[in-house]
Amino acid sequence: MISHKHRCIFIHIPRTAGTNIERAIKKVNVLQKHLTIKRAIEIYGDKWNTYFTFTIIRNPWDRMISHYFQHFYNVENVGHIHTKEDLIRFLKNESKKVYLFNNNKGNNWEFNSLNLKKVCRKIIGFNKGKGLKYFLDRYKPAPWEPDPLTLKNVLEVPEGYKPIDFIGRFENINDDFKKICKELNIERKLPYVRQHVHQDVKRTKHYTEYYDDETKQIVYERYKWDIETFGYKFNIETKVN
Repeated sequence: MISHKHRCIFIHIPRTAGTNIERAIKKVNVLQKHLTIKRAIEIYGDKWNTYFTFTIIRNPWDRMISHYFQHFYNVENVGHIHTKEDLIRFLKNESKKVYLFNNNKGNNWEFNSLNLKKVCRKIIGFNKGKGLKYFLDRYKPAPWEPDPLTLKNVLEVPEGYKPIDFIGRFENINDDFKKICKELNIERKLPYVRQHVHQDVKRTKHYTEYYDDETKQIVYERYKWDIETFGYKFNIETKVN
């Protein structure tokens, strides 16, 4: 997400309350969601070096449980969607199936994400009655998300560009969002962040209780760089303050 009004660029990593942050600052734009830093620089150019840049990260073990409780992931049924432009074209053609509207700013389309999931994604997680191991073995980022969906991939900065200015944490989302607002000289209230509830599915247990030794190791191996670089532990407290 880029806001020229507030001179900022937000790198939105999925399942980190990013949509709430976007809504608090400006309208959500599907073409600006889930960009890597490299892709953001390709789109926004030198504004990366002059605007305030920030992101929110999340404990990978916790984030994968959030993915698991969603309705989707594994997109074999929409293999023709490889870029955000493909997605927009698909949504325009399928507008009768998806609550889609044009906000009168050219190609800046927005959509109802719940209906998008029904059209575009195959259920392979909790809502299909599948176990966590089944989900982890088959999980793939959606076509419009970074692949691989690792912090190492998302946060890599090309030579000649400044490092990202601020990395907040989902575990400290409210305090870190206040820091972001202070930097932007704005007053915003972050919509309520639900840590253990996703849509109609209740997460009644701490994320650690969904894992066994095997699934815990799968996530560690997949996100080893993220975990070690940012000091995450499996049983770190994740209460949103």
